[in-house]
This record gives sequence, C-alpha cells and structure tokens, in this order.
Amino acid sequence: MKVYLGDSSSSSKLISLDCNIVGNKVYQGNHTSSSYLLCNVREGKVYKGDSGSSSNMLFNIRDDKVYKGESGSSSNMLCNIKGNKVYKGDSSSSSNILFNTSERFSTEQLAAILFAIELI
Repeated sequence: MKVYLGDSSSSSKLISLDCNIVGNKVYQGNHTSSSYLLCNVREGKVYKGDSGSSSNMLFNIRDDKVYKGESGSSSNMLCNIKGNKVYKGDSSSSSNILFNTSERFSTEQLAAILFAIELI
C-alpha cells in the first residue's frame, strides 16, 4: 500500500511508514520487541503500547470517524475517512485531505499512518 500526503499521488509526497504490523500490534521500525511496541488494536480502538485500559486509548473509530481517546464528540474528532482519503477533523474539503492511500487500509495500518504523520 502506498500512502501520500494530501490529495497527491506524486512520489515526492509518498509517506514512509517506519512501522511493522504484526497481528493487531504496531511496532516502531522493523522491530517486534515489546520495548518497540507503539500500539495495539482491539475492536476499533487503538491503545498505547500493550495496554487495553481506557486511560491509555489513543483513538477510536466509529462510523469512519476517528476520535481522540475514548471520546465520540465532534470536538475531539481527529479525522474522518471517506474511501481511501482521510480528512482533517469533520471536513470533506479537498484542501483538508491529510493523506490518501492506493487501497483501503486496516485499523492497524491507519494507526501506523497516524504515527508517521504525527497526528497521534
């Protein structure tokens, strides 16, 4: 899968994902050691490290909307997903596209991308 900044498909806008996805876990770089574990995914919720505690929830996804932490409030919406494009907050304007992908992504891939663009 290729990930591009904004609405571009130019190789100059290609985002490097320096992450390794193993099952429901996202690791930094090529590592699989728990000391490099960035997050894990459980039922559409993404937690810091190996935690499953709501206090360590980085974001959750509901109806293709990504919310900070446990929130479901529009004021805490990080981004929203429309097809292979992800928009800032609740926007659907092409000027607010954070990134787009060459194919649909999993929650684990989304977490890796959000780490790469430093949204979480």
